[in-house]
Amino acid sequence: KQKEATRIMITCPLQIPKGRKISDELNLLLSKGFTRVLVNGEVKFIEELIGAPSSEGEVKKKPSAKAKKVEGDVEILIDRAAVNATDEDLTFRLSDSVQTAFFESHGDCSVYVEGATKKSFSDRFELDGISFTEPSINLFSFNNPFGACQICEGFGKILGIDCITPIENALVEIWHCDTEGEYDNDTEEFRHRGAQTTGKTGEYSFKTILPGKYLNGKLYRPAHIHFRITSSTTNELVSQLYFIGDPHITEDPWASQEKAKDRIRPIVLEDTNGNLVVNLDVFTTPSESK
Repeated sequence: KQKEATRIMITCPLQIPKGRKISDELNLLLSKGFTRVLVNGEVKFIEELIGAPSSEGEVKKKPSAKAKKVEGDVEILIDRAAVNATDEDLTFRLSDSVQTAFFESHGDCSVYVEGATKKSFSDRFELDGISFTEPSINLFSFNNPFGACQICEGFGKILGIDCITPIENALVEIWHCDTEGEYDNDTEEFRHRGAQTTGKTGEYSFKTILPGKYLNGKLYRPAHIHFRITSSTTNELVSQLYFIGDPHITEDPWASQEKAKDRIRPIVLEDTNGNLVVNLDVFTTPSESK
C-alpha cells in the first residue's frame, strides 16, 4: 500500500521479434497509441527517438534518417498516475494498464514507485527459469489421462515390470542439493535427504524443496532429485528425476539421453498455498535371485 499522491509508472519490456528493427517496433507502438518509452530507466518520447512528426505536424527532432540510436533496456510506458485510494476510476484504469502490460510483453509487467525500487511481475507459470504445467482439475485425477502416469495410468507408486503388481516394503531414498546448488555432505543435519518404505499398494511420497542448479564443468546441471529403490524382490535402481521446462536439460549429458525422457516430469500446483507436486511411478525388474 502506497501513500496518497505517490507517483507510479506501469511499464513492460519492449519485445523485438527476431529480424525486426527497434525503429519498426517504435513506429508500431505509435500506431497503437503509445507515446513514451523508458530507455535505461529514463522517460523518452517515441517521436523524439524516431524523428517522427508531432501531432501538430511539426518535427520534434531530425527526420527519421537521422533518428536517435536507441541502445540498452527499452520498456513501454503503459501508464503514469498518482496514488488516490478514493478514485475508483483510477483503480480500474491501472488494472487495465497492468493487463495491457502483460499482453504487450507476453507475460511481464513492471511497476515503478516514487522513492522505491522497481518491482517486476509475470503472469507466466514459471519459477527460476523452469516453466510448469498450467494446473487444471484433470491433472489431479489418476483416472484422467492428463493426471495419470503415461505408462500404466497410476501415480506415486513402486510397481513391478508388469506396471500392475505393487512392490511392498521397497526402500525409497532421495537426496538433492539446496536452492543454491549445494549438497550438505558435511553437517550432522545431512539436509535434503530422505528415506521411507512403500505401503501395500507400493505408494510413497516426500515433501521437500525444488533443488537449484549448479555448474558441472562449463554447463549448468538441470534441477534434479537423485533416487534409489531397493527391495528384496527387485534389482536395485539408482537414477535421477528431472522437471519439464528446465532450460538446461537439452545440454545435460544425462538428462538429454533418450532413456531419461520418462523421468522428466511436469510440476503442477497442488493447492492455493503454492505447494507444488511431481508424480513419478517407478517400474522395477525382478532380481535374478528371486
